[in-house]
Amino acid sequence: MQQARIQIIVAALFFTVIAGLLLIRRFDTQPEEPVVIVSVSGSERKVGEKLRRGEIIETKVGEYLALQIGESVLVGIDERSRVELYRLFADERILRFPRGRIVIESQDKKPFLIETNKTQSIVENGSATFINYDYQQLVTIAPIKGSIQTHIKNTNEYILLPVPINVSEKNPPTYLAATTDPLSGAKKFYEWFFGI
Repeated sequence: MQQARIQIIVAALFFTVIAGLLLIRRFDTQPEEPVVIVSVSGSERKVGEKLRRGEIIETKVGEYLALQIGESVLVGIDERSRVELYRLFADERILRFPRGRIVIESQDKKPFLIETNKTQSIVENGSATFINYDYQQLVTIAPIKGSIQTHIKNTNEYILLPVPINVSEKNPPTYLAATTDPLSGAKKFYEWFFGI
């Protein structure tokens, strides 16, 4: 009888400790950076619509979206693109980008990460465009203003990019300087974004 009571007390303490740790973890995170749609073209979404961390955004043919993340980052999403608002905290901001074309404009020195299958790129205090040809396993990373630091996963290479590159996301990943102007492929989208 005494042993059964001790086992019940130990089990109750164990579950109380686990529940307490989970509660602490839940409320110990940084506040999320606010994400708001600030401009649309050809979309059913509305300006002022708020988005949350973890949401996946997909655009259709002829649809452009511009998001403001926090106070200093603007993200333009071209048609037929997909992005995931992965981690958006004050001290860690990551956007996953599996397909399409985006442009990022950051006006502060806090790093903003754009992640594809084989790359992680940091944009801070500048602007850049990313084109992910998922069907070709090819990503174009192109600084527009300033430089971008890119990490090629699986090779452990870190590159400071003043010029555009193409990264093959096949195994093993490789990269070359881009031979064409990445901005020439979607002039209408870039004109729309930089006209906001």
